Amino acid sequence: MLKLHSNLKKTAIAGALLLSLTTTPALAIVKPLEAGPIANAQEAKIKCPRLAQQQNASWTGKWWSIASGNMAVCEIDVRKGEYNAGGFIANQQQAAQRCQATAGKHSATWTGQWRVTIPGQMAVCSLSFGVREIDVGFIRNQGEANLRCKAAALREDSVWTGKWRTQGNTSFCELNT
Repeated sequence: MLKLHSNLKKTAIAGALLLSLTTTPALAIVKPLEAGPIANAQEAKIKCPRLAQQQNASWTGKWWSIASGNMAVCEIDVRKGEYNAGGFIANQQQAAQRCQATAGKHSATWTGQWRVTIPGQMAVCSLSFGVREIDVGFIRNQGEANLRCKAAALREDSVWTGKWRTQGNTSFCELNT
């Protein structure tokens, strides 16, 4: 009876993990950032993008006051691999120039992807830092590797390459960042 309960528990955990992998967007990492006092939307449009850039993030356009106007919060998107392009990008040709320069500054490769974060003002470039291995504990079989490596990729905002290896009592998943 104890073994059956243990197997049911493992199945429930695996099912919950798979559900989280299918319902959680891999790139959306939105968080609040304290910004000090902000008087109005005009000031937020100036202050929030600057603060987000300092965090290597982009402003979502949302902000709110807390603490009776003595403090405001800017909502930022901290997607890993996206870096400020140094201003607005109007087209693919401009993106190629700015994003390749941005990639060079960070010793990375431009993925060819970019997006506007604040229309007419700011854009970010998607950069890749290559393949790396991450320790995920001990993996017993391919089924467990599918669960652990996909979960690790989700946590690290990366993509699992499908490769894994075990060395001693530790297993490693190969992630493309």
